[in-house]
Amino acid sequence: MIPVQISTVFTFIIFVSVLFVSFLWLKMIWRQKMQDWSLSKEKMIVCDSCNFAFIVKNDENISRCPVCNHICIMRRKRRKF
Repeated sequence: MIPVQISTVFTFIIFVSVLFVSFLWLKMIWRQKMQDWSLSKEKMIVCDSCNFAFIVKNDENISRCPVCNHICIMRRKRRKF
């Protein structure tokens, strides 16, 4: 057996615990940013079938209407300079 001091074992356990908690904390921050909703007119779609307006996520171009289940396509508006 390799002789190991008890202080070395406790130091290793604390180090691994801090790394694990840091990983979980960073994962939580990343998930919050990915699921964060912000209201703006650029993210609003009006369904062509039922005229229901709803908000989509940032990276979606195609979505289904929550009322009539019709496929709605996000039409990007041109920016005026």
